[in-house]
Amino acid sequence: MSIRAYTKIFMLVFALLVSPSFVHAQTFVPENNEFVSAVIMQPDTHKILWSFKPDTPHPAASLSKLATALAFLDSNPSWDKLVKLSSVDEVGGGRLRVADGAMVSLRDLFYSALTSSANNAAMALGRLGSSSMAAFVAQMNAEAKRVGATHSVFYEPAGMNPKNTVTAYDVARLAEAVFKNQIAHSASTISQYAFTVRNTGEYHVIQNTNKPFLQDPDVWLLGGKTGFLYESKYNLVAELEPLVQGKPDPSRKVIVVVLGSDTYDKSFNS
Repeated sequence: MSIRAYTKIFMLVFALLVSPSFVHAQTFVPENNEFVSAVIMQPDTHKILWSFKPDTPHPAASLSKLATALAFLDSNPSWDKLVKLSSVDEVGGGRLRVADGAMVSLRDLFYSALTSSANNAAMALGRLGSSSMAAFVAQMNAEAKRVGATHSVFYEPAGMNPKNTVTAYDVARLAEAVFKNQIAHSASTISQYAFTVRNTGEYHVIQNTNKPFLQDPDVWLLGGKTGFLYESKYNLVAELEPLVQGKPDPSRKVIVVVLGSDTYDKSFNS
């Protein structure tokens, strides 16, 4: 988003953090189709501090990986287990740039899917996380419903299918559940993650797609995920705490969701 739009939404967020009854919060609406829908929610209580079309269905894109993470975590993975990536995991889009048969740990795959949003890593999690891909996708949908994302539907783990559908409110509920897990929290907030392909010795460093929030001096990022398809435009969810005298304030924690921004910058700067 533009700096102007960024400033508007974060002025709104921090006004609500200071005073949840902030009078102008309910009057804020996006200008010039800055985004399709959005919500600011308090985790735990699920109180909506502000929203704009929070129940409008929207293509999930890589926000689908939140449901992928939930379903995979439910399989109680052995994080150091070594597995092989396969050509069947390739679906296009952003990917972990390794060869067919590359041997990595489940931890490497999970971080690759959440930290850098690698689609082949997400598909591999689906392939390895259940008896079949269909069973894994069914688990994604079941986990989404369990945590309160009742209007969402998923057809595959990576988010390349535009039929994967969420609402802004559902994304907030998914994010709340995912980021409570310590590994998911780490994967979504670490600035970069490094690993070695075991059977080739190749060294890889992947970058976090949430860098604008990681670099923001006013907030403490507890978890985040971005997503893009041409059908969805740019999507973003972030769980944040304001920094007060340099320290995060858990009492003012919020989850911010913005769906359908025109540009990558707009998803952060709405």
